[in-house]
Parts: sequence; structure tokens; C-alpha cells
Amino acid sequence: MGIQINLMTEKEFEFENTKKISAYPDYKFYTIKKDDEVIGGFNMLVMDNLAHKGSPSAIFDGLVLTSLLSEQETEILMDFALKRSREAGCYKLVIASETTALINLDAIKFQQHGFCFVFNLDNPPVPLTAKSFFDNSNNGVTIVEATAAHIPAILSLYAQPDMDDGDILSTQNANRLYNKIEQYPNYKLYIAKFNEKTVGTFALLIKDNLNEGKLSCIVEDVVVSPDSQGRGIGKIMMNYAISQAKHLSCDKLTLSSNVKRSTAHSFYRALGFEQRGISFLVKAEQQLEETLHRIGYATSS
Repeated sequence: MGIQINLMTEKEFEFENTKKISAYPDYKFYTIKKDDEVIGGFNMLVMDNLAHKGSPSAIFDGLVLTSLLSEQETEILMDFALKRSREAGCYKLVIASETTALINLDAIKFQQHGFCFVFNLDNPPVPLTAKSFFDNSNNGVTIVEATAAHIPAILSLYAQPDMDDGDILSTQNANRLYNKIEQYPNYKLYIAKFNEKTVGTFALLIKDNLNEGKLSCIVEDVVVSPDSQGRGIGKIMMNYAISQAKHLSCDKLTLSSNVKRSTAHSFYRALGFEQRGISFLVKAEQQLEETLHRIGYATSS
């Protein structure tokens, strides 16, 4: 009979932070049923961003199961997640951290976007008491929260070849999306400044969870200007993100990185991140059908 996936209602939450969760524009929890019995659940967050021409990311996380899913059941679950991502206009679907240990990745027939990296804040690989993790100024580089006035500089950073390669939002559309981002409970854009010049940026979202009210942190769109690379600015930005997540008592910090950015992957590992997840490209329906047909994966009509 397979599995059935149902949207969890607020009455089913029965947690104190239900109101906080409902404040996110698109953050939903689901139950997984088999033979009319609940065998698990998961959550999906659609995260808006100014990069990738405003296409959001979908974060699939918090998967709990009473037993491992079969290959067919994994396909049903991932097809559902991809459909939700496509409906929300997302460009990628991130399968975060522990979730990948509970499903059969070989059953996923989608095109890989990149890898997911996790910094475990409950059991950090490096001490978090060092000054460098909590000092927002280092070697003349200062990390500050971005405002609407910084949007043109941020878009300029996104335009570089290894990011969006010139295909960026207009300033007007970016301002509209920035206003939406400001409505999230705890989602901020940051910039790195050196000699009054914006030399880097990243986005930081704190995510409420149902699991005993624990928080988790998501970092997106980490980029440093080409003429400022090699000066440790990326490390300063990530140390700042880690310190913010630690200050807010998050249990982990998660990010995804395009499979082509091997240098960035080495950088994240050197900071103490572990590769524990994967992300997939989300394509329009016609593109998806063509891709699946090309790799010999039958789709239902």
C-alpha cells in the first residue's frame, strides 16, 4: 500500500513554541503513515533569499522513523518533498544532516546540487571560548547586520562567476524580497566590511523546532569579493555565524554548498564542519521529466 504523508495540524503539535513556528512564512510539519499508523514525521522550511535571483531553498529536516524506509517508500517521500519544493519555486532541496542516515539515498533519482555541512554546537570539534569566535572585529574586518541600504553591494557580491554569474535580482525586486525576509522570526543578512568597503556577505536563519524547543541555525549565500579572498574574511564570517548560533543555544549550524565548490568544502571542513547531508536541484516539471527520461527512470503519467 505504501506510505501516506499528511500535513500536521497545530492541534497535533502540543508544544509551547507552536506560535513561533507559525510565524515563518512557509514552515510545515508532516506525519508519515503506513497501514493507518504513524511511523514517522519530518519538517520542511522554505527559506527566501536574495541570491539565485530570489529563488528560495527548501530545507528537509527533523526526520524521525520507527524503522528504515524501503526503496519504494523513500521514492514516495522524496517525490513529495521535491513536489513541495517545486510548488514553492525553490531552486534546491537540502536533505539535512541526520535525515540522510534514515533514508535510502540510492533510491533518489534527482540531480545533485551539492553537499550539506553541519557544525555540531552541542559537541563542537573545536573550543568555542576563543576570542576569535566572539569578537566581531578581526584584522580590521567588521561584521555588521545588513540593512536595505546594503542591498546593491550584496547583489554585486552575488554577481561574481562562482555565485550567480551576473544573473541577479534588480535592486527594486531585491528590496521587496528583503522586506519579506524581515518578517521572519529570526533571519538576518550580514556583511563583512574592510576599510568601509563591503567585502563579504552571508545569511543566517535561526529555526525553531518541535524537538524540546531546540533551535537550529542555517547559513546560506556565503560569498567573499574576488579581490578580498585569501585574507581570512570567510573564516571571520563563519566564526561570527557560529558564535551567534552558540549564543542563541542552537544545537547545530547547517549549510549547503554547490558540488563544484571543492575549495569551499575544504574550507568548511577545516573550520570543523562535517559533511552530513546532500542537496538536489529542483527543476520545473518539464525539465524534471526530461532528466528522468534521460537516466532511464520511469515516471507516472
